[in-house]
Amino acid sequence: PVRMLIVDDDPFVCTLLRAVLEQADFPSETQCVHDGYTGLMRIGAWRPDVLVLDILMPGINGLEVLNRIRADPDLDDMAIVVITAIFDRSDVVQAARSAGVAAILPKPVEARRLLDIIGACMALPVPFPNEERGALQR
Repeated sequence: PVRMLIVDDDPFVCTLLRAVLEQADFPSETQCVHDGYTGLMRIGAWRPDVLVLDILMPGINGLEVLNRIRADPDLDDMAIVVITAIFDRSDVVQAARSAGVAAILPKPVEARRLLDIIGACMALPVPFPNEERGALQR
């Protein structure tokens, strides 16, 4: 399974994203943390394959997390997907792009798009959510 870490200060977002992965039968082991500092500690200890990272967080924000990750050559192979409510701020989007993220998605996150991006990052086939699978089998 894909090791995925979600770093978002909103527990609801973490719960929602985890539910999306479970509903789609996505082969993942997912952990959630709610601040940048804890995210960095978990990244160092657990080495996720994919990081889903919010930008606006108290303390160490998502851009600082990105800068620290990119300063560590051991983390070059980790795919990063940024999710943010400030998608309209070009300076933030440009800073994230400069850090070499796989994608930047606006909140609220579209489940299908997130699954497609994670699947592409890991070169995995993306399963259909259960209701779509049922519709295709009829």
